[in-house]
Amino acid sequence: MTKTILAAAVGAAALLGAGAASAGVNVLAVENWNLDGALQYGQSNIQNYDDPLAAGFAYVGDNAYGPAATTYVRSGGHLPGETAPPPVLKAGADPLNPAPSDILYESTEYQTVENGGLASIEVLNNQYFTTFSLYMGSPDWYNHISFRLFSGNDLLETLSGEDIWNGQDPDEDNGAQTWGKRIYYSFGNAKVTKIEFTSTGGNSFEFDGLAATTAAIPEPGAWTLMILGFGAAGAMLRGQRRRLAGA
Repeated sequence: MTKTILAAAVGAAALLGAGAASAGVNVLAVENWNLDGALQYGQSNIQNYDDPLAAGFAYVGDNAYGPAATTYVRSGGHLPGETAPPPVLKAGADPLNPAPSDILYESTEYQTVENGGLASIEVLNNQYFTTFSLYMGSPDWYNHISFRLFSGNDLLETLSGEDIWNGQDPDEDNGAQTWGKRIYYSFGNAKVTKIEFTSTGGNSFEFDGLAATTAAIPEPGAWTLMILGFGAAGAMLRGQRRRLAGA
């Protein structure tokens, strides 16, 4: 009996401790050149701009998509100073030490967020993001990703410039198209339901291949039952200690 009560109390304390852990945006991994290959952390593609948006998500993109869009007149695949497709690697090239001639521009659709524009991905149906990833070239200092919580759409954190891919390349923070990277994020115990992409101060923010894992947000009733269970376990443990002390 004592072991059962103690185990329940320890389990309750562990869950409470996990809930009290600090929350924030963490970079789980950065992969070179993985635009549309196998994904880590059990992720699935949700928006690649070539296929329909995955069910259970809402997407806003008030600027142009890539090559088929008529917003831009490109020369050689991009318009310098305005937009540049995410870089991809030529087949057979060395992914760790590619030659300049091995780095090409993506020829499929992608998202361009111009100066002052906004794109966002939101998970629906009482779900939240547990992990998230995207593919892009080197970010500019004026590129921003903001992570918002389900409770009142509060801001968890905004990453910009080199923080977007965690200082992974000497050409970061200046828009250099010398590396294409997939960046994976997690959020601790925070329940992120919306992710926004903005470019404030210059053109542009280009990315592709949004992917994620999600989980269900517990219903208020489930939280109440869990808290009541914690309280009952604590009360039982205190009662057992009093009986042992009086024996």
